[in-house]
Amino acid sequence: MTTKTDSQPSALRRHLPILTWLPKYQRAWLRIDLIAGLTIAALLVPEGMAYAELAGMPPETIFYAAPAALLLYAIFGTSRQLVIVVSSVQAVMSYSIVSELAPAGTSEFIVLTSALAITVGFVAILAGLLRLGRIAQFFSASVLLGFMSGLAVLVAVNELPKLFGVESDGENVWQRLYDLIIHLPETHRLTLLLGLSTIVLLVLLERYFHRIPAALVAMVFGIVVSSVFNLSEFGVHVVGEIPTGLVPPKLPHITLDQWLSLIPGALALSLVVFAEAVAPARSFATKYRYSI
Repeated sequence: MTTKTDSQPSALRRHLPILTWLPKYQRAWLRIDLIAGLTIAALLVPEGMAYAELAGMPPETIFYAAPAALLLYAIFGTSRQLVIVVSSVQAVMSYSIVSELAPAGTSEFIVLTSALAITVGFVAILAGLLRLGRIAQFFSASVLLGFMSGLAVLVAVNELPKLFGVESDGENVWQRLYDLIIHLPETHRLTLLLGLSTIVLLVLLERYFHRIPAALVAMVFGIVVSSVFNLSEFGVHVVGEIPTGLVPPKLPHITLDQWLSLIPGALALSLVVFAEAVAPARSFATKYRYSI
């Protein structure tokens, strides 16, 4: 009788880790946690808006995805150091998967991207229920490093046209890079100056002022400069007005064939999501002597 009573709370805490740490939470920690939360939000919003565009989604997407992810990780997550952040790797992969099924920028593309995110979530939940986390021991560090490096090159080449203020097209990295080079004479100098200034600011802050949220400062810098000098009138592309309010959640209206076509990409993306998180999570857990 006692064993059964003890095992039920234990099983519940295993599936809802928040029940383990929340009762032990101390009021003295609240101030520091509020500062940490504001810092993470300050970093997450500008980066999320940028990575949403990498994925071919409207910049306001971050305001739908981030709150749910942060709250759910607080309930189900067990790492004491990791936080939910956006990922350029996942954004680029999402874009490449969905762009094969619908033209970027269309409403169908946005709906399919939402469906892909849901599918990846179901794959991750299923993998967790089947205890497939053990496959992490078969990940090769060199393969993951090569994969991440390749995607970093892809992200850089895709974003360079925006830095120079030109249009670039192509089906692969080399075609995009060639198209960028032949359009370099059309470079918008003011856009390039603003972009390079922001990059320099980010590098200097990251190197010499570690406690300052560099992404937030860079975003504020861009907003102030754009507002004071009204850069949009000089041809500098700006994000523009963000729609206010929240649209109520609903399932994407797509066909069964479209759901099935997303599964291969969702399997690959869920594996990358897991691979990006498991290594640092285990490293922190080993260092601070707890289990995840």
